[in-house]
Amino acid sequence: MNEDTSGYLYDEGGSGMFVPENMPSDIFRNISPLGAGRKGPFRLLSATRYGKRYLLKCLSPDYRRDPVYGMIQMKEFEIGITLDHPNIRRTVGVEEVAGFGRAMILEYVDGEPLDRALADGRITRENARAVVGQLASAIAYLHTRQIYHRDIKPSNVMVTYAGTQVKLIDFSLSDSGSYVILKNPAGTKRYLAPEQMNVDAKPTTQADIYSFGVVVGEIAAKVGDKELVRIAEVCSATDPADRPESMAQIHIPDPPDLTRTVRGSILDTRWLTVALSVIAGLLILFIGWWTLLRPVDAEAPAADDDPAGIQIVDMEKLNSNNNSKL
Repeated sequence: MNEDTSGYLYDEGGSGMFVPENMPSDIFRNISPLGAGRKGPFRLLSATRYGKRYLLKCLSPDYRRDPVYGMIQMKEFEIGITLDHPNIRRTVGVEEVAGFGRAMILEYVDGEPLDRALADGRITRENARAVVGQLASAIAYLHTRQIYHRDIKPSNVMVTYAGTQVKLIDFSLSDSGSYVILKNPAGTKRYLAPEQMNVDAKPTTQADIYSFGVVVGEIAAKVGDKELVRIAEVCSATDPADRPESMAQIHIPDPPDLTRTVRGSILDTRWLTVALSVIAGLLILFIGWWTLLRPVDAEAPAADDDPAGIQIVDMEKLNSNNNSKL
């Protein structure tokens, strides 16, 4: 090796070099099911590869040979693989996994669904607007790509355990203009826009906005945020014409400034202290003024009386009287 070339100092020919017998394997390990007792066409599994955790989404055994659910799985993969947004769960790939069939490989999110986070009290007035803002950002991103989620609800929104990040998940019912299959209306009834109940309804931006509004309403009711209540009411209007036409028209207020709130509380306490001190000072001055200027009581003790009420004897006068008697 010369002075200008990178390389190993010794064993340039390979002699004595250590070659591992077992190279890293791309086989998924530590596979375990998520959601005990989960029923439906899809199974969710936790697995590791190269030491990193992933989520595997595969068809349940009873649905693996169903062509409709096979198309749903591939449609979800083809939509998900095109998405790249910090508030959307990332789709990594799709492949056959021994014992589980074809599986989508998804980013593993260390968190819990929004509905559970709400029930646990982890969504507070301080972080609620940040959660709503990130969810709105994810939906807006989808719409710019002409993709409609069609199943926005709390159980499809993951919140990390740190409480700092939101991930929109589950695109199994999603649709876009690039597909001509599975166009019939879909979603969860409680969060589904009224117009989507029609058999010939088409997915729209405003239908997603309606679902978003219902979710925001549940968050607002939990934390008592009037601004979020107002947003929820506008977005979940029954008539699509009364809803915003796009997510860009929805202004999510900034989270409350806790620093300013604490600082304001401290200032309020200081002003209260100053006010009480001024009042106390004025009271002392008033008492002093009243004591100095009040009239002297006529029945007050004589000046030569002892404060304790004991008369002071004039010893010189007493001695002169005694001498005269002698």
